[in-house]
Amino acid sequence: MDKGKIPEVHAFLNMLAESADKTKTELREKGWECVLSHSTGNYLKIAQQYEEQRYAIPLIIVDGIGDIGFNLDGVFFEFRRDPKRYDFAELIDRLSKISSQVEIYEYKDDQYIDYYRPGTDPEVAGLRIARDGNFCVMIDLCFAGKYAAESVADLFAEAVQVINQCQM
Repeated sequence: MDKGKIPEVHAFLNMLAESADKTKTELREKGWECVLSHSTGNYLKIAQQYEEQRYAIPLIIVDGIGDIGFNLDGVFFEFRRDPKRYDFAELIDRLSKISSQVEIYEYKDDQYIDYYRPGTDPEVAGLRIARDGNFCVMIDLCFAGKYAAESVADLFAEAVQVINQCQM
């Protein structure tokens, strides 16, 4: 790495940590139970390919609800839900109004199964999730370049409200 880039990388990583800490505080002030942790083994899309991150990124764990990750390309929310308890076609439609990057997948039999990503028909994805979804599907929302604590906390609350409203 060019030594001239080290101060820039250092400042950016500190900004991620500060944003995560401020978001945790904002969430707690709004009544959410949460802790700030760090997560490794996440993935970052680089040149249209997902690359594993072996380094830690800030992660807020909101008790019983989901996670908020602060990644190099923006913030992501991750929720684990029972595939049999939600109207996923409606959920996809409504979450797509909050984030342009919604993905739903499941990990089973040692492989990732993509149910929905932008460009997939929500009705087809919803039917497939209901038919093939096992124990737990992952719902990811990504927000490129968003790090401001108040907007992240508000977006998270909105996403949780939408998910809860789509429960059958």
